[in-house]
Amino acid sequence: MEGGLSRSNSFTDFASTSSFLGKKYVCRCSLDAVLRTSLTYQNMGRRFWGCLKFEVGKAGNACDFFHFLDGDEVIEGRARDLLL
Repeated sequence: MEGGLSRSNSFTDFASTSSFLGKKYVCRCSLDAVLRTSLTYQNMGRRFWGCLKFEVGKAGNACDFFHFLDGDEVIEGRARDLLL
């Protein structure tokens, strides 16, 4: 998946895969992680790699894999404003 904006109550993502952006994160489900932005109070605006099945607080088929971006990771691309 190389584009498109999606949103849940706890995160939003510009669904770019990690392999598309030059760094590869693979979750326990063997899926490429996608770049997301947290919308939770504790981590508002913080970027992270998360599984396509990632859902905060969900059990069952949801995957809890995530990796916060560190300051030394550079992501190239267009900036987007998030309208709430």
